[in-house]
Amino acid sequence: MLRRAIKKVKWADSNIMASLVKILYYNIIKKNRFAIFEFDLTQEFAGPSLDPKQYEIRVIDCDELARVIEGKKDLPREFYMNEIDGVRYCALVTAGERIGHISWIYLKGDKDRWFDLKDDEAHVNYSYTFPEFRGVAFFPEALRASAVWLKDRKYRRIIMDVHEETIFMINSMKKVKEVKRIGTLTHWFLYRPKFKD
Repeated sequence: MLRRAIKKVKWADSNIMASLVKILYYNIIKKNRFAIFEFDLTQEFAGPSLDPKQYEIRVIDCDELARVIEGKKDLPREFYMNEIDGVRYCALVTAGERIGHISWIYLKGDKDRWFDLKDDEAHVNYSYTFPEFRGVAFFPEALRASAVWLKDRKYRRIIMDVHEETIFMINSMKKVKEVKRIGTLTHWFLYRPKFKD
């Protein structure tokens, strides 16, 4: 847990003390409740609908991401989940040369503190949309692109967790009609069970 906290601080922001206090508060003091959502990939669903002349959505591996972000400075920690958790794949939305959004796709074998993933399950987590692109619905579109990519590889479902205080993210989930809430997970200090359904 300490090693993970140190890595979080490393990528949090330039104010190490403020980041450390935030990490201690949310990991030790506060009882955290997470809404758990599911996207059933066995049903029919629409793929992404962003204008391809303006935006590109693609699922890439962490090696390609490293090439895309090479030389870019001050990126949020969400761009380094491959270093923190060993995740291999992400959905990336770009507008020309500008990055608009990232969502990580956890698969069985990736370090996942929320779920014990089965062979046909994926977990979409650690999403980030740059401020200038907020309101364009990049998260729902990246989720749909991830769903298409996963369904093509015979995955059955995507599961997701959202902190119950993150209202904007819960509202983003509601924009994807195929996403349903299936439960709640509570973490507090050393009590960190994985979700069971």
